[in-house]
Amino acid sequence: DVAGATCLMYNVSGRLGNRITNLSLSPKVLAEIWTGTISRWNDPQIAAINSGVVLPSAPIVAVYREDASGENYLFSQYLNYMEPQVWQPFVSTLQSGANVTAIWPTGTNHGKYNLSSFVGQTGSDNASEYVTTIGDSITYVETAYAIEHNMPCAFVQNASGNWVQPSELTDAVGLERATLLPDLEQELDGVYTNPLPTAYPISAYSYLVTPKGPGSMSSAQGTVLGRFIRYFACQGQADAGPLGYSPLPANLVTADFAAINRIPGAATAPAQATAANCQGNPYVDGQINL
Repeated sequence: DVAGATCLMYNVSGRLGNRITNLSLSPKVLAEIWTGTISRWNDPQIAAINSGVVLPSAPIVAVYREDASGENYLFSQYLNYMEPQVWQPFVSTLQSGANVTAIWPTGTNHGKYNLSSFVGQTGSDNASEYVTTIGDSITYVETAYAIEHNMPCAFVQNASGNWVQPSELTDAVGLERATLLPDLEQELDGVYTNPLPTAYPISAYSYLVTPKGPGSMSSAQGTVLGRFIRYFACQGQADAGPLGYSPLPANLVTADFAAINRIPGAATAPAQATAANCQGNPYVDGQINL
């Protein structure tokens, strides 16, 4: 129903007290921060990719979501895919089970994993509020929370080697490589490795689960639900950007049209989203070219 991104929102000041707003973080550095193997802001690996930025020697206060959340799942999925040699040993040390999970792996210090500066918060509201008020901290939230608090998102290195911040444009470019699994869950591997220079790699989208098939709802209900999906996939997307999210790119609108065609009673949707049949979505109707 709407696209967006995981923003690495941070509150870091240089040694002279100036707030840093141009921090860059590579996938490897992110993985090592979030496993506690990089624990200070002036670590040589961070300094090497932030030439000219006067980083403090302070410990990194890594603020994670202690409740089960989509943010935990999406961010751990990204780290697991991009840096498995860093992420998977960390997870296996702290917990048994899957490497990608809605519960963030936590615990006390384990050998090289220094978790002494990790802080758990419940909900994106509390995580973003904590980072806004506590210096030397970083968290992972939807971009909208950083905008709300007037805080920066880090530049993340994408597959082309470029450093990209999340935005309504870069998120959508990244998601042009999103696909669907057979059960219709989102498949984001192509987003993480999207080679386009303006693609933000930690982009995703939220989605609705709807009834389908005969007997799942009345024909009248299906008619209304189909109209609603058609509306939010097209005209409704115009409001996404100002709220800190991103309009859906055409490939995801086409997936919505396919969903409409699985709903009993819904009017038949086109096989593919085009400018002629999806007015209002700026990435489909030609207002903005991805």
